[in-house]
Amino acid sequence: MDLDALTVRMGRVGNAFVMRVAGEIDIATRPLLTAALLDACGLVAPSTVLVLDLSGVTHFGAAGIDAVELAERWSRAERIALRVVVTPRIGFVLGLTEVGRRVRLEESLDDVVCGTDEAVG
Repeated sequence: MDLDALTVRMGRVGNAFVMRVAGEIDIATRPLLTAALLDACGLVAPSTVLVLDLSGVTHFGAAGIDAVELAERWSRAERIALRVVVTPRIGFVLGLTEVGRRVRLEESLDDVVCGTDEAVG
């Protein structure tokens, strides 16, 4: 899925389902990201790790926090393990929020999955 300011790619890496997000997460791109998250919800099987990789995000504001909260609520309800890959700046912003304290933040995709040489997207 692509919008000029945002790209979302989904696929498997090892035993994880990875959603890679790149670009700006703001009010304009929020509908695309929300739709992608809902699509991912239908593709992830129980006992699978869902990785929301935000390492390519260049702008992360309230819409980004909302997206992480949506992913956290859904994964908790479905008993899916959620991992969120963040940059230091995004990790700092999420750390200031309640949702940031409920999700497991990772520094890199390598920290989450094995076999990172498999293509995603």
